[in-house]
Amino acid sequence: MALREASNKGEQATVDTIPPRLDETFLVWFRQRTEQGWSSGYPQRRWLPGLSEEEIAALEQTWNVRFPPDYRLFLLRLHAVGEVTAGAAHGRKHLMAVKKSKIVYNWLLDTKELRRAFTLPLWDLTIKIGKVLL
Repeated sequence: MALREASNKGEQATVDTIPPRLDETFLVWFRQRTEQGWSSGYPQRRWLPGLSEEEIAALEQTWNVRFPPDYRLFLLRLHAVGEVTAGAAHGRKHLMAVKKSKIVYNWLLDTKELRRAFTLPLWDLTIKIGKVLL
């Protein structure tokens, strides 16, 4: 059974080696491997369906970006993970606190987080330049 057929039917295809190219075969393999890995600790976690070409074009226009072909293929096939992951973050008085974080941003829903991610490189550069000038 082909990898794509197995993926579409929700079955597990047997793949022992990592596909050599970042193409649809790799993304099907990656989906199967990650969801299989999540099944023991996070059984509800699954990749969301990919975006349409129209949705990707609208995102590129909204965010004033042009996604490279490999990331565009990723968005077409996988897009984002449907469940938020619990992780750790610094809390008060150096205690660890539970922090919910995304594995992959959802371009349709995570506007606030994406906006922050877009500004962080500029903010970091501004801080570094400020330290040099002082």
